[in-house]
Amino acid sequence: MNILVYANCQANQIGMTLSLMLRGKAQIAGIDINNPLAPKQLQEMARGKPGASIDCVVTNHDVNELLPYFAREKIVEIPSIHFGGFHPDVVYFATTKAPGTPLFFKKNPSISALALWGHLNRLPAEKTLSLYREDVFEALGYMDYFDVCCHAIVENFAQHRIDTGLIERFIASRNVFMYGPFHPRQEVTQSLCEGVCDRLNLAPNFKCEEMDHMFPDPLQQEYAWGCFPPLAARLGVPGSWMVRHHNEVFLTLAHYLQVVYAFLDTIPRGAIQFFDKDKARFEEFHKIDEVLGKLI
Repeated sequence: MNILVYANCQANQIGMTLSLMLRGKAQIAGIDINNPLAPKQLQEMARGKPGASIDCVVTNHDVNELLPYFAREKIVEIPSIHFGGFHPDVVYFATTKAPGTPLFFKKNPSISALALWGHLNRLPAEKTLSLYREDVFEALGYMDYFDVCCHAIVENFAQHRIDTGLIERFIASRNVFMYGPFHPRQEVTQSLCEGVCDRLNLAPNFKCEEMDHMFPDPLQQEYAWGCFPPLAARLGVPGSWMVRHHNEVFLTLAHYLQVVYAFLDTIPRGAIQFFDKDKARFEEFHKIDEVLGKLI
């Protein structure tokens, strides 16, 4: 059986995990939709090589992108693991001309919402630094966002006919099981893949708890955010102000803000904004302009 994984930044994690779980039972290929070559790769996969046609496409992305190439019955939709409960301050940002396309800072599209808001509103970095405190987090709804995310991810698993217990056990553990909103730790993806195998009616060679760390975690190499201490104390998980972008580690928020501000200063004033989806999220849950406007 030939399986194509067509997914977001989680594609490598999913593909590597399924390759081990289904070794000897299926051949796994993967396409990361964020790769500029993804459209060409998809066309090549759809055409197939002799004896290597795709039997099944596993995707956490928009099915409509696949329908020109694959019959609907070959496509298996799975949830994208998105959980911002540990990192409610982490957002994407974009240009005003392309609000739906994330910009990258230090090879990474994620940035602190407070840092971005502070710069957009011409606050000195020192003033922005003073906003990282419990009463501000409370006013912005950060402290309640964990429960919002729990409900959303469990519902997402259920909608895709994946056993919700596979994600509920991580929520119950209250360990920080995400590196950032879209980057799950490897054991979470392994748990999801166990559910994917069940959807495909294929018995995995390993259960997720047997896999431990059989291969390097590709998402761990990209970015990692600490769960900021005021929120961590509320959730009962380890807290840290540390931010890591690939090989660059910011041990303090002061250092992080210094570098973020220097980067944002290179972009023309008025040319950047919150990413569309994050802007909508803040308007729905946090009302960041209204809350912070009263505090400065």
